[in-house]
Amino acid sequence: MSSYILKVFILNFVLVAAGLVVYGRKLDIERSTKYLLFLTFCLAPMGMAMKGTVSVFFLIDLFGPLLIFIALRKISKLSVELKGDVLLLVLALLFIPLVTTMANYLLSGGSSSQFTSRGMLGLGIWLYRNTIYVAVFIIAAVAPCSSKNVTDTLKLIVILSLPILLLGIVDYSGLMELSVFESILAANNPEVGFNFSTTTFGWGYLGMFRGSVGQLGVMMFLVAITYATLRSGLSVPICAAMAITAVALILVSFSRAGLVGLGVGFFVFLLLSSKGRMPFIILSVVGILLLVPVFQNELVAARITSISGYTDNSQATRMDAWRLALDSFITDPFLLLIGNGATNRQGVAALTGAHGAHNEYIDAIFRSGVSGLVVLLVLQWHWLRRSWRLLRNRDNAEYKSFAALALALLMCNAVMGLTQDHLYRAYSGYSVGLLMYFLYGLLFSLNKASSRMNEKTAPALTSHYAAFNWVRAQ
Repeated sequence: MSSYILKVFILNFVLVAAGLVVYGRKLDIERSTKYLLFLTFCLAPMGMAMKGTVSVFFLIDLFGPLLIFIALRKISKLSVELKGDVLLLVLALLFIPLVTTMANYLLSGGSSSQFTSRGMLGLGIWLYRNTIYVAVFIIAAVAPCSSKNVTDTLKLIVILSLPILLLGIVDYSGLMELSVFESILAANNPEVGFNFSTTTFGWGYLGMFRGSVGQLGVMMFLVAITYATLRSGLSVPICAAMAITAVALILVSFSRAGLVGLGVGFFVFLLLSSKGRMPFIILSVVGILLLVPVFQNELVAARITSISGYTDNSQATRMDAWRLALDSFITDPFLLLIGNGATNRQGVAALTGAHGAHNEYIDAIFRSGVSGLVVLLVLQWHWLRRSWRLLRNRDNAEYKSFAALALALLMCNAVMGLTQDHLYRAYSGYSVGLLMYFLYGLLFSLNKASSRMNEKTAPALTSHYAAFNWVRAQ
């Protein structure tokens, strides 16, 4: 690792730690939640040890056992509804992929390249990180979910994410090269078909691919505008600046999925959120309009029009890959039933021409068969219904904003899943996946948590009111 990348990592560490120390103490957030967010924003983006072109070691991998241990201690506190979510996550991310991969081993007699020692190591790492995702979801779902708890958590996310967004802009604007993967890939494969010094291939800032950077920008944009609807005064222009920074990162990285997700998420949130957001909307829209001429309109337009391509100069398109994948499912019932292995990217490339179908729903079938896809869709449907009930059944404007954020995040990620990862994450989207699963655990637990809180506080309020009347009577 070069010295300047180490310096940038230290700078990011210091900024995130300072934000946690200065603001974290004043916020009503569980200690485990604070530390989890610190690890996510400080360590997760940093790839420290790499071998070849695909093996990546992230610092937060070292803390996986601790996160899993905390989740196991807290899981008993989950409601029945949330335990059902965890069961579906375990089925989709761990059990079904493992069973279908073993079924592929039996059918192929272990002859596939995915069953080499390197392939099995990749499977183990993928399942290990999926376990961390489940643990993060549990930790976030168990955290106290009063409106103040959730609002303070969103504030901390805004504070801690700003250094990464700014450094991402520095990277993709060309002011400083922080893209570790490109240099490693170029060093290990001189025949790779791009010029590292002039082209961003899609592997980005400190271990995050361009699609993941776009997804990060969209999620941070939505968190910022949500917090702006919950607070007034100085928070509004600060959140507007944060939202504009997130959009700038999407534009400067030319993330196609990010542009699509930004439009979907912004529209859903504005359609569903509570009133009182006009000052923020005006500031954000003006800022975004000012950004567009800066980031080379032609290149942004070219990225949008090339959204169906594997890469900018590819003759094949993603739609070609989807067609080839669907043809394979039709002609091979076993492939449809059990997939071709959870991490068998070479097998997918042989069928579609690319390592992955660039489609969450098709890749889910490749990874774990049609049963894995069904479980993922059922889980998202449960989350959608729960947040919709929260949106419709509460008069509290804060909870309506939380529900609007939950629905906007889920729907924009589901749409972006047509061209990249969503719930099934590859190593390229690891750090963004941690934040996504944290937000999902926090927001999709609100419906049940809110009703529990109401049940607990109602008797207390009644007793206080009765005591007050007794004193008055005396």
